[in-house]
Amino acid sequence: APGDGWGTQLAAPITSAMPASKATKPSKASLSHFMLAGHALTLGAFSATMEEVERLIAGEGVSGETWTKAFQGSATAHAKSITPVGGLVLERAFAPEVAVN
Repeated sequence: APGDGWGTQLAAPITSAMPASKATKPSKASLSHFMLAGHALTLGAFSATMEEVERLIAGEGVSGETWTKAFQGSATAHAKSITPVGGLVLERAFAPEVAVN
């Protein structure tokens, strides 16, 4: 019935399966992290290419160095948004061009 609270609740609250006292172990890079990093590399290449095309249309100079820096930064940002482990893998792969935070 309207007003009893059931119409506004999307789902029941989810409780953690692990007790709060147990510390979580850090994740190790697996094949799936590398696969998702591959998707981030594709997105990074597309983003960097589009930035260079925009510069070319604006009449600015285009160079491989600016594309490389844009690619590395964009690919790392995409990887971090998908999986933090994949982002760390790409940061280490692109070092020293992309600094590890």
